[in-house]
Parts: sequence; structure tokens; C-alpha cells
Amino acid sequence: MKENFIKIRYGIQGLFLILTLVSIRIGSPLISKLMIVTLIFILGTYYCGWICAFGTIQDYLSKFGKKYIKKRLVIPEKYHRYLQWVRYISLFISLGAVMTILDSRKVFLSLISGRGMIAFSIVFLIFILALSVFIDRPFCKYLCPEGARYGTLSMARLFTVTRNESSCINCSSCDRNCPMGLKISETHSLNTPQCISCGLCINKCPVPDTLSLKLRNFKNPVTYVFFVAGIYFIAKYIIAVLKRFG
Repeated sequence: MKENFIKIRYGIQGLFLILTLVSIRIGSPLISKLMIVTLIFILGTYYCGWICAFGTIQDYLSKFGKKYIKKRLVIPEKYHRYLQWVRYISLFISLGAVMTILDSRKVFLSLISGRGMIAFSIVFLIFILALSVFIDRPFCKYLCPEGARYGTLSMARLFTVTRNESSCINCSSCDRNCPMGLKISETHSLNTPQCISCGLCINKCPVPDTLSLKLRNFKNPVTYVFFVAGIYFIAKYIIAVLKRFG
């Protein structure tokens, strides 16, 4: 199963990329949004890791870079730990005018649908795509407000990546293969809204059953706080969706 996991994931990503490119929507906006939030509540931000067309393109470009160029750019941890919160600033603080220009995901979708965009937005989109050859998911990690929104909802996820500390050999394979730059080897159970539920850490772990998707430990106070905050954001999101599409 491990051998086929990557192929299955890339296949699903490719399918949804094609559906996006040909502008085929599955279900009504209301049903789609409610399905997304339901699965986020169960599995976390799977949308970003499996379905988002722009995330898929970044993955494909990164795969190309690793295979043919092999030169990787590494953001030092002391900068990465702060940069990863920029997307939440753009979500919670009114930066609408700025993000309209820098939101490469929306620019990409606008170009597909034939809507015009200003030249700087297109140039920035090209820059992000070029950067994706050398860095895993730069837009997802540092700028995507939609990913930040889904990340806050995923704080209530029921299942998350759990590490068996007794069988872990501290090889850091999970850290190296995480496209979001998470330090999975330093945690027992992932509580971060940055996780995109791609499953690559589990797939790349060399020790069977050391990393797995399990029900979260709700006896942990930190997990409980995250869960309550996530439920709050889910409730707000559902209300907003019902007002817009209901």
C-alpha cells in the first residue's frame, strides 16, 4: 500500500486539477462547502493536500525540481517559524487590497475563468510558480489565506498524525518530507493548523506504525484548547456559508 500511496495521491490531485482547468464543479457551492468543512472536522485540511489545484501545481513543480534540478532553497528555521504565520495575518487582519494582488491561488483561478488580472498579480503568480521548483509549496506555507482559513477549522479535527515515541528512530524522514516544513519528529500528536493532511510523513516513515492517523488525545489540555477554538471557527464558517449560499 505504501508503494501505491504516492501514485494514488498524485492521481487524485491530477483529477481535481483537470476538473478545475475545465471549470467543472462537483455539486452546488453550498453542498461543496459543507462537505469540505465536514471532512476537515474529521481528517483535517485534506483539501489543501489532495484537492486544491494550485497546491497540486506547486507539488508537481517541486517534484520536477527535485528530479531534474536538485538545487533546493532552504528557509532557515528562525525565519520559517515566523513566516508561516503571515497567512493568518492576511486572514484575520484586513489586508484585502494587498492580498487581492498577492493571492496567487485566486489569480490562477481567475485566469482559468477568463477574468482579467493586473500585470503585477500575474508576475507574482509566475514568481511563486518558479519558486515552487526550489521550495515545497511556498504559497501554501506562507501566503494562502484560504489555506489559513481551513487550517483554523482543522484545529477541531478528530484524527491527526500521531507519533509512537517508543518505536521512533529519530531519523527525521517525516520532517524532510513534510511540504509544510513541520517538525513532526518533535511532537507526539500534531496540533498545528499548518498540517495539510497529505500523509507524506506517514508514507515516508521507515518504521512501520511509528506514524499513523489516530484519534486525538483529548486528555491533553493543548489539544482540548485547539479543539474548542476549531469548533468556534467551524461554527462561524458554517454560518457565513449558509448566509451566502443558503
